[in-house]
Amino acid sequence: MANLITRSNDDSDELYGWWDGETIEAGDQVSCDTSEVAVFWDGEQVVTTLGPGRHQLTAESSAALAPFFEDDSPIHICFVTTSAVSGFEVEGSISPDDDDDDDDDDAGEEPSASIEVTLRVVDPGLFVAKAVEIEEGDDDDDDDDDDPPTLTDFIAAAILDAACECLNDGDADDVEGNLPGKVGPALRELGVELVRVDGFELSDD
Repeated sequence: MANLITRSNDDSDELYGWWDGETIEAGDQVSCDTSEVAVFWDGEQVVTTLGPGRHQLTAESSAALAPFFEDDSPIHICFVTTSAVSGFEVEGSISPDDDDDDDDDDAGEEPSASIEVTLRVVDPGLFVAKAVEIEEGDDDDDDDDDDPPTLTDFIAAAILDAACECLNDGDADDVEGNLPGKVGPALRELGVELVRVDGFELSDD
């Protein structure tokens, strides 16, 4: 019986979500929203991608997937949002350089940044490869006390680091304008771009 393959409903990450199945058959259909790409991952690399619409999987229409129809080899499907996603919130402490202030009374205090941005995935294949690399890299960590890191955690960390650079460069009055340029190279390595900064607040609390 043919299956309809879509993003899992219980996945709350707006940038991407995994299908909860593991094998596909000829005749299955993959449904992508108008701003969504399905990335097929075989455990080591991207096999193929499918864009918006409903696609029936056959050996003729999806030659790269034909081997997975025959021997039930596992295949992972990640649905990636390719339109701009707003409301991505980043919060955390940052540690700007302060060479002019030697007052030990403030030692240990770090300002906290609250940043809201709009992001867009520009390279779905690279994005998924990085997501898998991060998730599999955490398998070597036996500490069960912490939640495993995700690709969105790495994106947030890159944005915080770039905000810190802006402050160190004396751009505190225009972090919103300078942040996209600062964080651009780091995000491109993850297959993402920062479309705009929607809000920035710095607090000493």
